[in-house]
Amino acid sequence: MELTEDDVLPALDNLIDKTLVSTWKASHNRMAKYQHKLHDRVSEKFNFSWPELAVLGVLFLRGAQTVGELRTRSSRLHDFESLESVAEVLRALEEDTDGPYVTLLPRLEGRKESRYAHLFCGEPENIAPKGIVTREGNIGITSRVEALDLEVSELKSRLQAMEQRIESFMKQFE
Repeated sequence: MELTEDDVLPALDNLIDKTLVSTWKASHNRMAKYQHKLHDRVSEKFNFSWPELAVLGVLFLRGAQTVGELRTRSSRLHDFESLESVAEVLRALEEDTDGPYVTLLPRLEGRKESRYAHLFCGEPENIAPKGIVTREGNIGITSRVEALDLEVSELKSRLQAMEQRIESFMKQFE
């Protein structure tokens, strides 16, 4: 995703108006910094802790994750001491009286660990990543090849776009 400052500032202003983001400026910073207020707003409706919000945020952004992936990928939001502490948060989200908010998915063939997914959009429909064959939903070799062909063509078009951007950037210096 490529955004310019003109793209981002109206979105930030909109989030500030909704009190989802605030600005702050320290004496050593030349530019204003932006900070989300998700915890404050979510706490009005739900009673999630910071560790729970960190886990949910990673699940929203990245999809189904293992306990280890959640620990690693949520470290900027919350530093979990151990895998067990992540597992405790997941159990709490799974057993919440207003929930459940997450679910443990069946382990995929060829995978070492099971993954967790959030339930804010309902039950996950397709838990297998593209091209993974499971016993429950054998997609066959033809559809796997078609999926790979589609992915290759997408990557080729992205590479061409990147090459064009590099060329236009280099022309600025000629």
